[in-house]
Amino acid sequence: GRLSRWRRWAEERDVILFDQRGVGQSRPELTPPFFFDLPMTEPGTRASYVEASRDLARRSRDFWAERGVDPAGYTTADSADDVNDIRRALGYDRMSPVGYSYGSHLCFSVIRRHGAAIDRAIAGGSEGPDHTFKLPGNVDKALAELDRTLALDPRWKSVLPSLVGALADLLNALRRSPKRVTIKDKRRGGEVEVTVGDWDLQMAVADTLGATPALKALPANILAMTRGDWRWLGETALSRRRRPAFNFMSIVMDVASGATPARLARIREEAKTALLGDAINLPFPDVGDGLGLPDAGETFRGPLRSDVPTLMHVGTLDGRTPVSNADELLPGFSHGRKLVIGNASHDTGSWSGERSACEDEMTRFLDGQEPSTDRIDIPFAFDSPA
Repeated sequence: GRLSRWRRWAEERDVILFDQRGVGQSRPELTPPFFFDLPMTEPGTRASYVEASRDLARRSRDFWAERGVDPAGYTTADSADDVNDIRRALGYDRMSPVGYSYGSHLCFSVIRRHGAAIDRAIAGGSEGPDHTFKLPGNVDKALAELDRTLALDPRWKSVLPSLVGALADLLNALRRSPKRVTIKDKRRGGEVEVTVGDWDLQMAVADTLGATPALKALPANILAMTRGDWRWLGETALSRRRRPAFNFMSIVMDVASGATPARLARIREEAKTALLGDAINLPFPDVGDGLGLPDAGETFRGPLRSDVPTLMHVGTLDGRTPVSNADELLPGFSHGRKLVIGNASHDTGSWSGERSACEDEMTRFLDGQEPSTDRIDIPFAFDSPA
């Protein structure tokens, strides 16, 4: 999807793609040679996952420090300055940054620090300066929107009347009695028995909020669990307990961007009653505790005001960067525009095809024209019940 967009834009303008410090083809690439190794014989817990994540982050910090890496150089502000340095090195007077999800977070930092060199900007899946850590209340709203969407599907109406209701019942059941499930161990071979609990389910569902295929399959996976088939949950739990350690740059970047004290307090309060707790954020913000990682500061996270014409496109089924993010940011943009994509999730693969209506609007905006609409609805259908 996005590759076709770049090719399309490259027909009429110069398109510069780059890998940030610490990832992709940048050197050093900061993925450490470590893996999670959490036990299979007991249900997962927030505490054990955060503790293991913090330990791996500490090991990663030490691993890269031995190789001369200073974490102070891997914040979003540093990457924003890199964007402007690339512009100058290539001899361009002006630029139009385009970013999605974290890329939009970076885009907003470029706007704040180098707005005088920007013609126009596109910040999709809008993640503003104080949006790095997600609000559990917004996750509840995303699940409620999924529930409403499911209720309109005649195939599911009698089979699963309420996705949220069934999910709440499953969480309660797992809280009372964790389940043991035997699944294929794809990495090591053979079979493995995994014990799963309510936290494992919270994390599994939170993960679906970033990918359309996973969202489409969610009702079927929930229905299977109500019928006693826990394989999907066992597979996701196994994957998390043995996953590779996080890229160190991504840890530094998110910890540095952080959140204002008010937002952190709101996250803690909302997590007490939210269906998935604070699963959407884990292992952040706790992963950086005691590691001496940089903090971008309250000025970085403060309100952003700009005259740069900026298009923010957001999806109604996006549980990670909801429409409300753009609504909070727009008052600070004298020439800001919002494009709502109905039924779009967080992954741009759900809607970004070559010559799509959404990309037509982005192209119009880069060409200096106003969007022809403020909403585009795209097809979305859950997988069929078994």
